[in-house]
Parts: sequence; structure tokens; C-alpha cells
Amino acid sequence: MAAAASAYPELKPKYELHPSTGQPYWPSGEEGTEYLRSIRAYTEAAFEEASYDNRQSEEVREVQKYINYIVGDQWPVGRPTYKSKPVNNRIWPIFWELVSLLTDIRPMFEVLTYNKEFQRHADILNAATKSWWLENDADLKLAFIIIYALLGTGYGKLTWDRFARNGQGDFDLIPCGPSDVLPLKARFHIQDAQAVIYRSVVAVNWVKNKFPLTSAGIEADAKYSRFQVTGDKGNFPGSKMMFDMLSPQMQYRYTGGTANMKPSSFPMCLYREYWLRDFTENASNAIVKMGRGGWSYFVKPGERLYPRGRLIIMAGEGAKAMPMDDCPNPYAHGMYPFGCLRMNPVPWTFSGLSDLRPLMSLQDIVNNILAGILDMVKKALNPVMLAPRNAIAEGLWNSLDNSMPGLRIAYNPNAAAAPFYQPTPNIPGYVMMTYDRAAAEMDRTSSGATAASAARKKQVPGAETLAELQNAQQTPVRLKGRWTEVFLRDLGKMDIYNIFQFYDKKRRFFMLGDKGITVEDSDQSPNSMVPHGSTVEDHAKNFAFFIRPGTLLNLDKAQRAMTVLALRRQGDIDRSTMYDELEMGVDVGMIEKNLEAEMAKKLALVAKAQRPGGG
Repeated sequence: MAAAASAYPELKPKYELHPSTGQPYWPSGEEGTEYLRSIRAYTEAAFEEASYDNRQSEEVREVQKYINYIVGDQWPVGRPTYKSKPVNNRIWPIFWELVSLLTDIRPMFEVLTYNKEFQRHADILNAATKSWWLENDADLKLAFIIIYALLGTGYGKLTWDRFARNGQGDFDLIPCGPSDVLPLKARFHIQDAQAVIYRSVVAVNWVKNKFPLTSAGIEADAKYSRFQVTGDKGNFPGSKMMFDMLSPQMQYRYTGGTANMKPSSFPMCLYREYWLRDFTENASNAIVKMGRGGWSYFVKPGERLYPRGRLIIMAGEGAKAMPMDDCPNPYAHGMYPFGCLRMNPVPWTFSGLSDLRPLMSLQDIVNNILAGILDMVKKALNPVMLAPRNAIAEGLWNSLDNSMPGLRIAYNPNAAAAPFYQPTPNIPGYVMMTYDRAAAEMDRTSSGATAASAARKKQVPGAETLAELQNAQQTPVRLKGRWTEVFLRDLGKMDIYNIFQFYDKKRRFFMLGDKGITVEDSDQSPNSMVPHGSTVEDHAKNFAFFIRPGTLLNLDKAQRAMTVLALRRQGDIDRSTMYDELEMGVDVGMIEKNLEAEMAKKLALVAKAQRPGGG
């Protein structure tokens, strides 16, 4: 058993202050060598395991194929050139219509608190979140995440970028694809994972700028830092024109594969972040400091070193990988800073199913039928000629062009039979019936199919009936909207902690003016909304991020707007509630004042008209 246990890589802890000397340090000498060995072994093993788990998902393996079908590259590579390859790309409009429906959103969210003493804090959280959402184009970034989710799984990384806003720093929502984020041992929720690995290819200079103290030994990865020189004919003996006429396989043979690869002007390297659940305890007999800056903390002997988790940042690949940073999770929420969006989650795999999966086989049917029809058209225009071998001279036979207008052919009368054209078979009726059936089945998934089919009827239904039919057909879209609400709710929970942690008095005043200042900014812990004596972790628990179910999509909002206006006409709700429900974002007090002034003018005009002489 002991031998089996030693096979697992051991991860050494990293203290901010040395447990013996109490001084800041980075491991060096023999200790540094052992630390680097353990970090490399552990991170490479975790990356290989997470990559293997990611490759086991069929949806992840098929992502490139889904993308090819969207852009119209739908035929296999080895199809003969003489066969037709038409594409009636019905997936394209269906995909983008679904993207349009799911991105035509304006989520109605609110930060709530059950402690009335902190209501002003809740108002600041609401205003700051809405301001950040608009100023950072978060809605457009959400659209990219939704596109990834329709392919299977989309991720959003909510991170603090200290270089944003000219060095002032701000949050950033980074859209990530299904191969950019690798959850390890995740079940239903990404926060259930034992680790989450984020990978990206970045410039070496970017790494050196972000980690100036630890990036001295970083090297570029050749796999990401080379490009192929087009037109380099290598040792090909012929001319440049003849070389360009060769197939890519033959060009590769003469250039030697890597002979025409040149180093990039911008060296790149593999960048990885390992967000881990680390249960290591302080094994020393001293209190040690973990983390750095204003959000560090001290750990007593026997307590967990990483109660919020651990972050290891590596740059480079394989034996060249170097640790850029090793610290506790810098975010007070203690969560992985990732939201996971799956439009079609299933219990048997963590990755979601793609919406394109059921459409691809139908798309193949449509394309194959069109290809067969076009091939028969070619045969009809250029029919096959049959003739005995001695009917036509060999030279004439080799140069014969059936499509030539007014073609005249002389044949040997001693031949067993005269030359003749093979008749083109007729297309059976069930071929076009199959085509129409496949096309109709694909269109059935489109929300515009209801209106199109209603327009073809003799009696077009009314607007309300048509709206009900469309709503019934868009039930799957509303379900996808609910999954998007869950995704945004996870990010909103992180956002509450992040605002308390990173938005100081100056930032809130810049965003919101006097409305962003609180009494707590002037207590014994200045420039922070967190009351003195409390922590971000404890104070943020007084607030909850709430999204009203069913309010994400505009197709639901249109129906709700009609209901709100009807209730207002009946006098069941007041004007202020109506404005809030319609999300008009108006100053109710100013509207009331303007309405009173307008009514006073009207009454004055009526009174003036009724008095004798107009006085």
C-alpha cells in the first residue's frame, strides 16, 4: 500500500513568510529544487488527468465538426472531385436564430438583504453591478459564452485584472470554450470539482510583465512560436510555378516538413492556472502568513493553510514549465472564479450536449439528396455513350466531347451495333419527399417556422393566437434561459464578494458619486464598505443575488409588459411599480413633478377659457 501511495505526486506548500525565520522568501537551493520538482510533477499529472477526462466527452471531441457544419464545411475530405458537393446550409440560420433569442436579454437581477441596516450597501451593490455590466460590454461577452454553450459547454471567468482601466484595475468576464477550462472530478456543478485548470496561449512578454520577479527563466514554446513560410520550395528541383502546382502532401515532402518553419516575431508559451482544493495544514510550530497585500491572513499551527483554496500559475510546457506564482485563492468568496453554462445538461456526463447534434444527420440527408440530383443532372447534360470498340476510331474516341454543339460522329458500319447514349434514370418521387421531410424536420426547431407556416394558410390566425403558438414552440428556449439564469446567479454571488473586496471608496465615488459612499468608509477600517471588526467573507453573507425566474428572455418580457399595462389601466398597481416592471429606468419623482406641472397648465387654460373676457 505504501508503494502505491508514493506513486501520487506530492505537492509542497508555499508560505508567504518562512515558518522558521518569519521572513518573505521564495524557495532556493536544495529546498527550491525539491519545491520545483513537486510543483512540476503535481501540476503536470493534474493537467494530464484533466485533459484525459476532457477528451472522454464526445461533445468536446466533436466541437470542431460542429463548427465546420455551421460555416458550411460539411463534406468529408476524401470525396471524389467528380462528385457534386452542394451544401444547403440549414444549420446556419437555425444556429444564429437560437443565438439571437438567447442573447436578446436584459436580466432583471437584484441584490437583496434581510438586514435593513445594510440596505444602503445592497443599493450600492445593485448600482455598481449594473454600471460594470454596461461599461464592460458584459452582454456581448455573455453572447460568446452562449455560443460556446450551444456547442456543448461554455465557461465565463470572472477575474480581477489589475491592468484594466489604465492600471486602476477592474473585473473582467472572459468567455472560455470547452477546451479552455478543465474541471477535474466535477459532478453536477463546477464548484464540486477537486480542481479547475484554465489554459491559454499567451505572449512571453505578457508573462514577464505580469510576473516580473519569477519569469526570468521562462522560455517560448516552439509549438506555439513558429509559422510556416508559404512558397518556400525547399529542395524541389523544378520552378516555383511547378512547386505551387503540387499537392500539399508533395510540398511537405520536398520541404522536409520543418524546413520551412520560421520562429515567430512574438514568442508564445502555454499559460495555465491551477485552482485547487488543498487541505494541507500548518505543520510548523509557528504562526505563518499566507497570501499577500491587504487580503493576507495568518494560520495557527494545525489549521488549514488554504481554507479558500490554492492557486498555482505555471508558464511553459513539459520540462520547461516554471511556476510564476503559488498563493492562496486571492478571492474572498473562496470559489473557483468560473461559471459553467450548459444549455442541455445531462446526468451521465459533466459536459452539456450540443444543440447541433440532432441536426447534423438531417443536414447530411439534405446535402446527399442534392448531390445525387446534381450528379444525375450532369449525366443528363453529358450522357454516357456506349459503343463497340471498333465502332469509332481510338483517336476520335479519346477526344470526343459529348457536350459540343452540333457534334457529328462517323462510326464503322461493320460494328456489331451503332453507338448510343445511355438513358438517364428518372428520380423517384420518394427522393424529394425525403428531402422535404428532412428539411421540414430541421425547420421545426426554428422559432420562425410557426409564423412561416401560418402565412401559407388561407386563414392567418390572430396576433394573440400566433404569439401563443410561438411561445409553445419556444418552450425549449425558455428552458435554456433558465439555465442561463443559473449561470448568471453563480457569477452574481461572486460579484458581491468581489465588490466588497476590490472596490474602495475612490472607485465607488468615481462610478456612483455620493451614492457610492457609506458610513463604514470613515470608520477604523477606512475606504471599505465592510464594517470594522468584520471580514469580507462574513459581511457578504448578509446579501443574496436574485434573478427573477423567467425574466431573462425578451419573449417572456413582452407578455409580462402587456399584463403590467392591463393591471395599470385597471388601477391594480401604481405608476412606480409599472415603471420598475417595464425596466424603464426613470426617475419616478421627476415624472410625478412633470405630470403635476402639465396638469396645472391644462387646468389654467380651461379656467381661462371659461372666464368672461378670457381673464
